[in-house]
Amino acid sequence: MIRWVRIISPICSGAGLRQGSSVMQRETIVLCDSNILIDQALDCGPWSSRIAAFMERAVANDVTIAATSLAIKDLSYAVHCVMKRRWLHSESVVESATAKKVIPGVLRHTLHSAIELYKIVPIGESECQRAMALESRHSDFEDNLIIAAGESIGAVRIATYDEQLIKHFPDLCAKPEDIALPGD
Repeated sequence: MIRWVRIISPICSGAGLRQGSSVMQRETIVLCDSNILIDQALDCGPWSSRIAAFMERAVANDVTIAATSLAIKDLSYAVHCVMKRRWLHSESVVESATAKKVIPGVLRHTLHSAIELYKIVPIGESECQRAMALESRHSDFEDNLIIAAGESIGAVRIATYDEQLIKHFPDLCAKPEDIALPGD
């Protein structure tokens, strides 16, 4: 089994390495935008089947899927909102009471699973500085944080359905179904 070595340090280049037989090889990393993680977790967006197919290809090709710590926060918020809307305010007293007990556990499980499944990329001062420097190319600071995080870890691509990100960063950003992975 290949064990992934996480390298996120200001001392190194940020590109992860994977342990091979006797040679260290560059780890292939794809960073996922929040919209990808949320649609995949909730299986509710118009792109859910395409995201699932991409995730299957990534796993089959030993590609590391990464997510920013902010994307995990967004995922947590989205799952909580969907569950609250569906169950907590139900007219059924049984459903509402059950939801109050179940929602926190489901949310914890979702977060634990995300932390296990994805390489978590922290957002720090250097990513904020880089995001501000990208303002002339793309005016959305939050989107620019994703670009800066992808650059900091040496991501080969950023999977997103954000058309403006794809337009402004075509060499880095693409829809999951348009990303060519090693071994495809």
